[in-house]
Amino acid sequence: MAMAELPADDPRASSPAALPSPHTRAYSLKAATKALRWVRKLSVRLVVIALVPAVGLAGFASDVTLGHRDAAEDTLRIQADADELSEVVALRYQIASSELPMLSVSYGPRLGLAPAQMTEILGFDLEQALDEAMGTVRTLVASRPADVDFVWAGQQMTELEQLVRSGQEGTDIVRRYIEILTRLDERADRIARKIVAALDGESIVSGLRLAVNQLVAAHQLARWGGHQLMAFFNAELPGMGFSQETLLDLLPASTAVYQTAAAEFDDIVIRTTRDAWQAFNADPDVVEFNAAIDRSLAGTSEPLLADLDRTAALVRSGLGRQDAYVELIRSGIADVTTAATTLRSEALERLADAVALLLVVGLVSLVLVYFVARSVARPLRQLARYAAEVSAGDVHAPRPSGGHGPTEVRTVSAAFDEVVDNLRAIDAHALALAAGRLDAPVLQRPLPGQLGQSLQASVAQLSQSIADREDLQRRLVHEATHDGLTGVANRATAMYSLESALARNRRRGTALAVLLVDVDDFKRTNEAFGQAMADEVLREISRRLRDLARTDDTVARLGGDEFLLIAEAVGSIHDAVAIAERIVESLGLPMSVAGRPLRISASVGVAMFVDGHTDGDTLVREADLAVYRAKEFGPGRVEVFDTTMRDEVSQRSTMEERLASALRRDELTVAYQPVVSTAGLFVRGFEALVRWKDADGRSIPPDSFIPIAESSDLIIELDRWVIRRATAELATWSDRGLGDDLHVAVNVSGRHLVDRRIVSDVADALRESGLCPTRLVLEITETVLLSDMPVACAHLDQLRALGVTIALDDFGSGYTSLATLRQLPVDILKIDRSLVAELGPDRGQSLVRLIIEAAHEFGMGVVAEGVETDEQRSILEALGCEQVQGWLVSPAVPAVEARTLAQTLAG
Repeated sequence: MAMAELPADDPRASSPAALPSPHTRAYSLKAATKALRWVRKLSVRLVVIALVPAVGLAGFASDVTLGHRDAAEDTLRIQADADELSEVVALRYQIASSELPMLSVSYGPRLGLAPAQMTEILGFDLEQALDEAMGTVRTLVASRPADVDFVWAGQQMTELEQLVRSGQEGTDIVRRYIEILTRLDERADRIARKIVAALDGESIVSGLRLAVNQLVAAHQLARWGGHQLMAFFNAELPGMGFSQETLLDLLPASTAVYQTAAAEFDDIVIRTTRDAWQAFNADPDVVEFNAAIDRSLAGTSEPLLADLDRTAALVRSGLGRQDAYVELIRSGIADVTTAATTLRSEALERLADAVALLLVVGLVSLVLVYFVARSVARPLRQLARYAAEVSAGDVHAPRPSGGHGPTEVRTVSAAFDEVVDNLRAIDAHALALAAGRLDAPVLQRPLPGQLGQSLQASVAQLSQSIADREDLQRRLVHEATHDGLTGVANRATAMYSLESALARNRRRGTALAVLLVDVDDFKRTNEAFGQAMADEVLREISRRLRDLARTDDTVARLGGDEFLLIAEAVGSIHDAVAIAERIVESLGLPMSVAGRPLRISASVGVAMFVDGHTDGDTLVREADLAVYRAKEFGPGRVEVFDTTMRDEVSQRSTMEERLASALRRDELTVAYQPVVSTAGLFVRGFEALVRWKDADGRSIPPDSFIPIAESSDLIIELDRWVIRRATAELATWSDRGLGDDLHVAVNVSGRHLVDRRIVSDVADALRESGLCPTRLVLEITETVLLSDMPVACAHLDQLRALGVTIALDDFGSGYTSLATLRQLPVDILKIDRSLVAELGPDRGQSLVRLIIEAAHEFGMGVVAEGVETDEQRSILEALGCEQVQGWLVSPAVPAVEARTLAQTLAG
């Protein structure tokens, strides 16, 4: 069914009116030249005085004239771009309209439908419709013979027609259509961006911008409507392969995007298109097809081929809705043309007005010069010489004799004399102010008129401003170098002070200690008492640290709940530790905040400067590592950065470099541990576990490199690599005959889960591998959720919207309560191996049963980890656990062995 071409009498087909040449402006300039020759008989100063305003007005009028001419030319260029956009959109939707007869010819035999049945369902002859559609496509392509995209699209459509007529099945046809439409959509997007960029100029009115934005929105709405139509038939005819290319072909996702595009279009629709939009929403075909989509999404629709009459009506309503999109696009193009034409007409009208203004300015200039020559030439020359001397800075120059010229000139001369008197007084005031003599008698002498009063007020304000500025400078310096909350030095000042202290201690040959103070579990204090009380706690901590500091020591707040104390000239490491212990003791004493008693504790990391070579950044980093070690042993501790810790840091750094290199050289592999059904031990999926053999073939245990990776962003790269490898390998297994119901589970770190790239990383892996999203399981731990619950849950919701399954790993080993499970975006609960290990005929069952029943109550599946005996499996089966994994079935094995297990234990 061919899409109707745009009407020949469309407003875009009419040629825009030719812009007039600037003859009027040239004539005006010629007249101005003649006037200038006449004026040369006067003195140069007279000509300058007389013509300055005239030339300024003429220049302004000329700029206005050119500006409006440029505006008219801009509209011509934008009109051409809009025409090109409409032609690309017309070709795009003509090709999209040819897709149905193409696919019908290809898919009819696959559905078991004879040509007569397909004709009855579609309401038109397929061969005739295909001929008409291809004829219109060729016509549109021929209209732009030099356009690369048009020629390419015509070649692709010709090849598709040959494939269809030769009996080719539809899967490759759908992919080819997606390529053609995607390229044309990208072309349309580029043109639209070009138009929108041109609309940013001041010569363009907002009406044209609104019309172009509306046309782009109509194109997007029709584009997503086509996606929704194909997704609908994919849902109603499962297995036909319409949606193998993109996730957006899924009906719920495409419907959501379409509804968003419709809402955005409804917000900006204007002019003629508003009526077309109302007609579109009231169109019976649109209403009927939208209702069919709602029934399909609700699962209440009947099989598509059960009733051919209903099917025919549904197909016709879907095609009718596609034709309705064309009307919207036509209306949008008409609005763009109308707006551009209106803008061009306004520009031409303003151009004519500007030319008239230019002529009037020229006439006024001639009259002005004539009047000046007759009346004010001589007195103005005298006044001009005097003004030139004053302007050059000589306010004490002798005044010209007055009483000459017309009354206006004499009045101006007298007023100028008063101004010079004020300037002389201002000169005296300025000399006093420049010398800083704010109490000089001349500053107290009143001056006449409003200017004198303003000057007196300015002097008073200037004195106050100088004082205020000095005070402001002091405050700005303090704010730039100190923490706004606590009043102690900030990080920048602390690092500057540390480098200065290091330089002094190098010269003196003395030792220096850096103490990093970190409040224990301050986040819980913040959550329990609120931000205001937490701020007061930080102020109290800074006060106690200042009280403990010596005269030459520096106290600073690095940010959050971290403080730094720089202790100069300490005798030994024992003296530094003693200072740290006093800090721990002082901060551990009770404090009263807002009338409420409170106790906190803090850990302190100590780093020493003793060898004369360490810089400030290194010392702070060493103190930070020391405080991190202190927190590992409990709250309120002191830890010193020593040689052992430095070696550990070096080893961790080396391991990070080796792991990064292993990722680049592809030394890592993925091992797969099967997840089986509790009853029958049939393989249902695998958990993907990363393994590493270095270049020498030595295996590196995961617990040696994974914790190191988790302490840096390297874990994100590792996660991304495992997700890509696991999804790609599982997709190849399906190609080799394994069932499409197997899933693969991949562990996701907390750092990756809260990273903004997690959703795009997973979506990219699924798109590249072609794996169905429902076959991917992402495993997270309780501690991951607790680290940043709002961000983690938001990202999990987006991943589930893609179709990915979420599993909560190691449940029972952390702090998550059963009541909290209801609020978590989780689909599967994995029982920790420590609980499974305790299972026996008369022990350990109560807690496991409670977990399984709670999971089922919340609609979650259950997997038990670490199952090693058949007795444990039998107990779990009796308790209602659906799946298990562990050494009872198999440890994690390479991909080849995993495929063999899947084939052997298939159920």
